[in-house]
Amino acid sequence: MIKNIVFDIGNVCVDFCYKDFFDSFGFSEEITRRICLATTENEAWNLGDVGKHSEEELLEIFIAQDPGIEQELRMVYENFDGIVRERQETIPWIKDLHEKGYKVYYLSNYPSKIARECADDMKFLNYMDGGILSYKIGMVKPDGDIYRKLLSMYELNAQECLFIDDRADNCEAAIREGYHAIQYTTREEVLGKMEEMGI
Repeated sequence: MIKNIVFDIGNVCVDFCYKDFFDSFGFSEEITRRICLATTENEAWNLGDVGKHSEEELLEIFIAQDPGIEQELRMVYENFDGIVRERQETIPWIKDLHEKGYKVYYLSNYPSKIARECADDMKFLNYMDGGILSYKIGMVKPDGDIYRKLLSMYELNAQECLFIDDRADNCEAAIREGYHAIQYTTREEVLGKMEEMGI
């Protein structure tokens, strides 16, 4: 029986709208594309989720991907407020699950800079029963350790947890650890699958 709902954050509870954010600076299309390739669409971006580099070190790593746009990279990196946008349905969804008797947690790969500078778009965290942001513990999905860490932190039974994430590999990892899982495509589809599970 499911007792706990575990949400990923990016593209589930918030929109990761980095393209809109970078566009807002008014750079040329070419420069904006280069910024994306040096940051959010670069493997180096994932280093922030691990939390083992300082924000200054991460900026230097991004600049190293494309030194020709150092000035523009420094400008966009100054403050990430706006790079994520809370979905209007997130808090009502959490409240509805609570009213039905479920505990609600989060388990997300997340960098400290976005967590801090986008706090206004992450107020939904205050409505949850707990969770893990990867940078705080130095573990990331789909490593099985982070799923086990959530269970141990809150004394949860994996078979009583439903994990919802937009990435198939993260869902598959959760299932290997004993969770139930639904890959997020649209909210309507997820709600339909949850209904089939009696949630």
